[in-house]
Amino acid sequence: MGVPATHTTLNLSGKFTMNKTLTDQTALDAVLKLQGIGMLKRTAAGLVAPTMCIRNVTDAAGVEHLEIEQGVSGGPAPKPEVWPLAWTEKTSESPLLGTVHGLIEAEMRGGDAKWTFIQIWGVEEINGERRHIRHARCTGPKGKVIEMKFVYDYAGPL
Repeated sequence: MGVPATHTTLNLSGKFTMNKTLTDQTALDAVLKLQGIGMLKRTAAGLVAPTMCIRNVTDAAGVEHLEIEQGVSGGPAPKPEVWPLAWTEKTSESPLLGTVHGLIEAEMRGGDAKWTFIQIWGVEEINGERRHIRHARCTGPKGKVIEMKFVYDYAGPL
């Protein structure tokens, strides 16, 4: 399902599920492999539907943040991540990727794995519908580059 007209880069709030038909699953598996994720975890990742809740919030000091909860359908409750929109780097722990470091520009670097993953978030028209998307570029430890696009279905407001 496409996003409403109110969903823009100024307000990314909503519930989303990765569209596994419009997201290239072969490229996704290759990205996870490049990040050092083993075959068993990659296979499991291919069997579930990743979900995400995004909230745009402003704290008492006037700093805008994105609060993001990422998980899988039927999985454990996701741990919320808070990403300040203030050009400051943040370190986060991912159950799948381990320690990652990033900015809201969405550049992440693997702790010991020496990979980088750059994402650009936005809204794009796909098959006549406005969709929440993320264009991604992953560079592995040996310089191999994989580019892909994540496409999300809008599952409703928060």
